[in-house]
Amino acid sequence: MTKAPEERTLSDDDFDAQSLHFAAIGSVASEWAWFDQWVDFKTIEIAKVPAEVGICITSQISGSARKLDAYIAPARHLGAKKALPKLNAFANTTTALAERRKRVVHDPWVLDNDTRVAARLEATARKALRFLTVPVGTAEIAKLSVEIAEHINNFDAIHASVLAELSS
Repeated sequence: MTKAPEERTLSDDDFDAQSLHFAAIGSVASEWAWFDQWVDFKTIEIAKVPAEVGICITSQISGSARKLDAYIAPARHLGAKKALPKLNAFANTTTALAERRKRVVHDPWVLDNDTRVAARLEATARKALRFLTVPVGTAEIAKLSVEIAEHINNFDAIHASVLAELSS
């Protein structure tokens, strides 16, 4: 478990390693915030609602799965048929990516005896109990941040095909 703050002794090297690790976690959180907001913006765009009105609605939708539902429904209703298989596949990929993001951002991190980050503490009971420490390196977390940025780019490409289909 993590030592109490008064029991820790930190060197500059420890602080640098921890700072990089927690900065990578922050990067994952920030990229995901961009993804959620980008889906909101694109939902408003295809619905042809003024941004000031649309953001009042879309900002109330919680979770990427529901946000994508809110995007896919008007796309379908307005006539985007060819893009639907890509949108549905994208939504499935998003679910898996969202779970990875959730574990990195919301699980507590355990420090080893040298006060360096060692693992995240996963506690869940989704259909089965999982209570364990999972080693996750800083590079792996940084890679997840890049994957989320690529996921945003993939959404942009699909959105462009939706717009093309709706304008034809």
